[in-house]
Amino acid sequence: MKEHATDAVSVLFDFNAVVSNLNKLPKEQALELVADIRASIENNKAFMAEMVPQRQHIPLVGRTIIDQQIQIFDTLLAWVDAFTDEIRSNPVNRHYY
Repeated sequence: MKEHATDAVSVLFDFNAVVSNLNKLPKEQALELVADIRASIENNKAFMAEMVPQRQHIPLVGRTIIDQQIQIFDTLLAWVDAFTDEIRSNPVNRHYY
């Protein structure tokens, strides 16, 4: 447990491979993929939120992990919304997003 408590925290997400290549696509395609990422995050958050009432009997250490995950999903949703806005604000013919 000590080893994992002192490990570097990994915040790499599989969808970052998609994000890092969006500038190679037309704007509409990029927006579709970002919308897919958002939907996936929303689905995962909804699943985790459904667990909250069902898991009231579990110890604090378990409940706090569920809460942690929901907070991470909230942060990712705010990030993906800001990113979507940035893509939309770029001219159609530029692939700098």
